[in-house]
Amino acid sequence: MAMPEAKVLAKPHPESAQIDEEALVRECQKGRLESYEPLVRKYHIRICAHAYQFVRNETDAEELAQITFVKAWRKIQSFNGKSSFYTWLYRLCTNTCLDYLRKKKRLAEEIQTVRVNEDDPVGVEERESTGPGPDQSAANKELREKIDKAIKQLSPDHQVIIVMREIQGLSYDEIASALNCSVGTVMSRLFYARRYLRTQLSGMQL
Repeated sequence: MAMPEAKVLAKPHPESAQIDEEALVRECQKGRLESYEPLVRKYHIRICAHAYQFVRNETDAEELAQITFVKAWRKIQSFNGKSSFYTWLYRLCTNTCLDYLRKKKRLAEEIQTVRVNEDDPVGVEERESTGPGPDQSAANKELREKIDKAIKQLSPDHQVIIVMREIQGLSYDEIASALNCSVGTVMSRLFYARRYLRTQLSGMQL
């Protein structure tokens, strides 16, 4: 079913908290787009904030939130009510962000491969120029940037794990459920991510 996405991606407003989610979801599953708008308004800010934790960029976070809501509408028939609607959205957003990070990493690797093959010294100069600028002299801001940079150097799977555990404070079970993997996998990836970050940030005043 075609969807006028501009209508679906409405902005939130205060009245959105007073809604009957179950009834709205049932109406959505009947194809009634107008019933989806209150759900988008209610969770727009939370989904944007969740996406921002991964990409650290407001524009990208907004775009990923919109993609999440479009996916949710298209998949609404698969929502079975075993979890809350927000939990379902949260998982969709997490997977959308993970796909984005993987695609971005692949693109960066392809660009880097081209530069290496061409023996282009400009590529090195560009990478060296991405450090903090003069306007980032405050110690706390510089520390945050270094931590963000170190996290971005992890693989997408490890980035997601470290953000969900260390920044969002989710339990191993919650992370495993969101990523559809085992708790053992979560623990293994978290161990690697923490070890890598300790190496990268050694000597810093954390």
